[in-house]
Amino acid sequence: MTRQAEAGFQRIGYGVAGLVGAGYSVANLVGPARAMNNALSTVQALGGDMQTLTQLDKLAKSFSVEFGDSAADFVKSAAAIKSGIDDLTGDEIARFTYVGNLLAKSAESDAATITKVMTSMYNVFKQQADAMGRAEWVALMAAQVTRAAKIFRTDGQQMAEAFEGLAATATNVNRPMHEQVAVLGKLQGVFKGAEAATKYVSFLQGVGKAQEKLGLKFTDSQGKMLSVVEILERIRGKFGETFTVADADLLKKAFGRKEAVSFIQTLMVDLEGLKANIDEISQVRGLQDLTQMAQILADPFDRVTRGVEALRIAVGQKMIDAMMPTLNKIVEIEKRMIGWTDRFPKLTALIGKGTLAVFGLIAAISALSIAVGVSKFLMIGWQAAFGVLKFAILNMLPALGKFVAVVLFDAVPAIVSFTLALLANPITWIVIGIAALVAVIAAAVIYWDQWTSAVIEWASALGESSGLFALVDNLIEYWNKLPVWWDETVNWLIAKFDQISDWWTRFTSWLSSLNPFAGISAAIDGVLGKIAQIPGVGSLVRAIVPSAPSPVIVPSAPSPVPPPAALSASMWANVPAGGIANKISSKGGGFQFRDLHVNNYGQPMSGQQLVNELAFAAG
Repeated sequence: MTRQAEAGFQRIGYGVAGLVGAGYSVANLVGPARAMNNALSTVQALGGDMQTLTQLDKLAKSFSVEFGDSAADFVKSAAAIKSGIDDLTGDEIARFTYVGNLLAKSAESDAATITKVMTSMYNVFKQQADAMGRAEWVALMAAQVTRAAKIFRTDGQQMAEAFEGLAATATNVNRPMHEQVAVLGKLQGVFKGAEAATKYVSFLQGVGKAQEKLGLKFTDSQGKMLSVVEILERIRGKFGETFTVADADLLKKAFGRKEAVSFIQTLMVDLEGLKANIDEISQVRGLQDLTQMAQILADPFDRVTRGVEALRIAVGQKMIDAMMPTLNKIVEIEKRMIGWTDRFPKLTALIGKGTLAVFGLIAAISALSIAVGVSKFLMIGWQAAFGVLKFAILNMLPALGKFVAVVLFDAVPAIVSFTLALLANPITWIVIGIAALVAVIAAAVIYWDQWTSAVIEWASALGESSGLFALVDNLIEYWNKLPVWWDETVNWLIAKFDQISDWWTRFTSWLSSLNPFAGISAAIDGVLGKIAQIPGVGSLVRAIVPSAPSPVIVPSAPSPVPPPAALSASMWANVPAGGIANKISSKGGGFQFRDLHVNNYGQPMSGQQLVNELAFAAG
């Protein structure tokens, strides 16, 4: 049974491996398509229509092949942008998503970070974006941020932190986007993004009161704040290129915070360079630089990998579309089965118990197989240990005795010398004791073989008499018989199952041989026979039900007539076919038969007429 169980488990393993392999292959093939569809579903849940989804799907695949990024991440960034800017239309969602991922690629940042920057900056520059068009604004913003990152060697993460900290502070005082980008980029050469934003905010918030305390005018004729470069130029005109400690204290009192002083001191070092940077960033239009940087940074191997992924997405989406009816049917069946579990709880419990019983039987057979295997290993170990023990008892003790004898014989001279020395000592009983000890040891060594053999024989006799060895042998024998007994039990069960199969075959054969119509006919005939025995009714029954016709006896073919004994074989061979009767029954004519001449005139004569004529002629 264990062999059958092992064979069954092996087949099950092959089947499970095949199913798992097929399922894994299908899941691996449609995996990218599922991720893509899930991302598209997220956009749809946020209000994207089918046209937007189709546009994003195509754009994501082409972007992944061109720049080596994930198509699913592309669509996920679209969902993040849509959730941050709720009123974007279909084309605007696609444009924002494309520009954001392009900016992330060129800035060596991730799409999530850049998406956060874009949503933050849109909320800051919303009026400007709505006025010039969102699609054009997002391209302008990305181009200027890319140029700033290129000039000031910053990254997308730092720029995101800077704009998050700045928020709408600069926009509220009418400072354009390119100036904010340039100032934050310049500050990030010394400070981190969030710290740069803090210093910028401190400066902007202190401009109003600082112009009064410094006696400088930082606004134009309309009361609007001047540019950062113009304000710094007026401060430089008052205090010079460098500030003394007193100048720094005065600026701190004027702006109210030391971060504003740090802002002024940092930008004052290269004020002309800042002015040039602002002018350069303001002239940037279009996505040429952004696209070029992204193409340079695109890894060819990533492009190939993403191209394969895009192909798998396209094929997987078609496969999912083809599988959708089947999957929906399966879901409906699952729903129906769940409903059945609620409607028929007892049947559900019975199925669960049956399943548990089947798995329990499988576990029991598996445990039995493991136990048989372990028993074989244990028997090998027990036999080896018992053999070593037996060998030690029968062989090692004599050898050990010989070894001890050699050692002790080498030690005897020293012991004797020591004893003689002790004899000169008054304490003779010590000497006598040592001598006795030496004698005993010597005797033990000399008669080592004899007394060890006696001990071994005694131990063997004790083991035999107590039944210890027999018990061990019986246990080993019974343990060896256990697999045989189990195989016999399994064979007996298999034979009984075969008998059941034979009985079932005979039962089905008996069922197939039954003729229910014959039984019904016999029953009807029996009933009619009983009714026919009733006086006055039997004739009526016989009139209604005719009796079965008597069987017709077909006469057997006549046996051939043997030739008469008076005729020889040659004479019988000359007799015409049909004999004389055939000649007589023919119409007219005659024939010669030895010396008898018969004439037949008139009507043909039958055989009976011929007999009558001959009888009449004989009198």
